[in-house]
Amino acid sequence: MYESLVRASSIQYFVDNKGSENQIKKMIIAEETKGFLWIGQLIGLFKNYTAHRDIYPTLSAFMPEIAKWYRDIAPGIDKLKSDYESQCAHVEAIEPFAVKGTPKYSEDGRYLIISVLLKPEWDYSFMLMPWSFRTLDEYPLVTYEVKSATSIFTLDSLSIE
Repeated sequence: MYESLVRASSIQYFVDNKGSENQIKKMIIAEETKGFLWIGQLIGLFKNYTAHRDIYPTLSAFMPEIAKWYRDIAPGIDKLKSDYESQCAHVEAIEPFAVKGTPKYSEDGRYLIISVLLKPEWDYSFMLMPWSFRTLDEYPLVTYEVKSATSIFTLDSLSIE
């Protein structure tokens, strides 16, 4: 709980000191990427604290409200995760080609195309991590593991109908 408060307070500082909307959005997404999926809502709760300083003169006085808020959101953590992941980039297909080439983007800029040569009878595995892939809205890729294996291709295994 305290770590969330520190992170939300850091973002709230930028909100209060005229940080750009884009900068604040990136900061929120960065915290969500680290697992603090509720950070945006917690920042919203801070607005209540700021608006009612006559009732909550200190953060300590507001802590019962924060604790209640955590109890209220805890049952919905799976939905928070689902909502967050629906904004993230996802791998739709991995299609290795038998031609080497320079990585390039599709015409619409939504897909990265990497052509590779594969060794016969070999197991392949790699991870696509969220740090390098983002949507245009700055949401990261959901971690995706790629596993594949190759076999030997012979003319005897070719069937033409």
